[in-house]
Amino acid sequence: MPPIRDPQLLAKAARLYFLEDRSQDDVAAVLGTTRSNVSRMLKQARDLGIVQIRIVDPARRDHELEQAVAGITIG
Repeated sequence: MPPIRDPQLLAKAARLYFLEDRSQDDVAAVLGTTRSNVSRMLKQARDLGIVQIRIVDPARRDHELEQAVAGITIG
């Protein structure tokens, strides 16, 4: 595993990318690094819990329950 970067730097990269909707190239220019480094920073931010992604399903379906029910055969 790569060394852990400064959490504040990871948070800054995440804010620029996710909240300000900037490209990884733009974030790299702001931070004075490369796009590939920004990609690794964003992954590390997710791995450390700095970035948490939540998906809200508008149908409010329980996919795990649907899969469990689909596996049951009636016969």
